[in-house]
Amino acid sequence: MSLLMRPLTQLTVISAALMCVSVKANSQQFRLLEKDLAIVAPLDGKYPVRVSDKLQSGQEIFPENWYRQIEKSFEKTPVGKALSYENERGDWKFISARVAPCSPLGNAPSHQTNALCWPELRIVWQPIVRNIFVAARNAPFYADDRAVHTLYDVPVSQGLTSVEGEKAQFYLGKIKSFVSNPQPNTMALTKEELAEFVTLRNKVTQLLVANTLNLRSTKITTSQYSGHGIRPEYGDLEEEKNFKQRLLGFLSKYGAPSEIKALTAFSLPEGRDAPGIDEWIFLAFQGNKGDILPEDILLKSHVTGKTIFNLGPSSRASMLRDDEALYDLPASQEGAKEINESVLLFQRDSSKLGPLINDRTQRLVPNTTCASCHKLNGLRFDFHNLSYLEDREVTISGRVTKDVSLDMEWLSQNLK
Repeated sequence: MSLLMRPLTQLTVISAALMCVSVKANSQQFRLLEKDLAIVAPLDGKYPVRVSDKLQSGQEIFPENWYRQIEKSFEKTPVGKALSYENERGDWKFISARVAPCSPLGNAPSHQTNALCWPELRIVWQPIVRNIFVAARNAPFYADDRAVHTLYDVPVSQGLTSVEGEKAQFYLGKIKSFVSNPQPNTMALTKEELAEFVTLRNKVTQLLVANTLNLRSTKITTSQYSGHGIRPEYGDLEEEKNFKQRLLGFLSKYGAPSEIKALTAFSLPEGRDAPGIDEWIFLAFQGNKGDILPEDILLKSHVTGKTIFNLGPSSRASMLRDDEALYDLPASQEGAKEINESVLLFQRDSSKLGPLINDRTQRLVPNTTCASCHKLNGLRFDFHNLSYLEDREVTISGRVTKDVSLDMEWLSQNLK
């Protein structure tokens, strides 16, 4: 794809084996690596970012009204009052984040996902309990089997003038309108509009890349940011303390509550016995001017992007099955074939469907169910993608590693 743009920072492709992007900033050469795009905090961090921590605006990063809304919504499901019985708001901490240089705006891989995309930040929050006796062992730090994901589009103000921002919002509106009701043989933008949108989008992405690189410590070698795992700043008290401050500054730009786009959550019911309980509940919310509103969980066609099934305000799944509502569809019903092609209805199909679900070039998040996307790990009762199950090592799913690889490839091809 030919891009019409004037870069703010010079980017050059380096070794494909390293899968990284070089950025020249402040006269120092950096390489964008996996731990830049998938930021993971340790279970036992000494300076964690908590939901009550303040951003530069003075706002709490995760407002209490969000938390109470999530509790209220789970109470209508088999989770019941588990969040209030087993946790309190103060247990919840920043666990990980995904910096997505250009997240697809469409609902199907055919929706020009490498062009019709916009930079996005995703944060994972989990409750971490201290000094608990569970499953016949003492756990100094224990992550309860639940998590919340908050998603934010990068504001147009981060990289664009007010005039440019208005143009970008206009194009984003056209794209979202198209995505909500896609029509055959039509395009969201004209060729000229797409070229201008790409120029504006890339200016925003370039600033995001620069600010992401500025999260690094100048005392840590570049090579320590390669590969997936815990950020290298953790482990040294001074480095960790300084990283928290840099991270809060970054989140002030890209994770303000007023910019919340969507929020999703999942939880095991009360009991702290994942294989024994064998049930996980998922919720979805839409952002609305800093508030969150419950919304139905919709399954979209991987061919057209149109809605093919509504799971309602929550969905439930087990290790071996998905939501029971999906099993009652007659084969002749519209969408039934696509559900079988995109949803892990039976565990025996994981080897066939897993590679598709883990690859956004073949299935976007709306094309499969929450459970299908979350239960492709080696341990069947581990539903985490970039977070912790109990006191085990962090889970980094195949979907995450594939997404990061695709993001690095996108950067090398689009920001030159």
